[in-house]
Amino acid sequence: MQETNVRYSEAFKQKVIKEISKGKFRSLLEAKDRYGIGGSVTINSWIKKYGKQDLLPRKVRIEMPEEKDEIKKLKHEIKKLKFALSNAKV
Repeated sequence: MQETNVRYSEAFKQKVIKEISKGKFRSLLEAKDRYGIGGSVTINSWIKKYGKQDLLPRKVRIEMPEEKDEIKKLKHEIKKLKFALSNAKV
């Protein structure tokens, strides 16, 4: 079975991005479904290409205080190991 590779014109891409920016769709998924656009990151790549990052959904990371401490400890340990490795090579 042969896979179909769809190419979208620049005009089509810009139309979709324009409609998203005007609020025609509640989500990128809705725009994707409305136009039958394949691929889960296709519209995201168009948004980045045309400098409209403000249209991308925001990512919020929520951490517990102990998680932040653990990340700091691990970063510090990595730094120490890199230093030790660089000294071992010399």
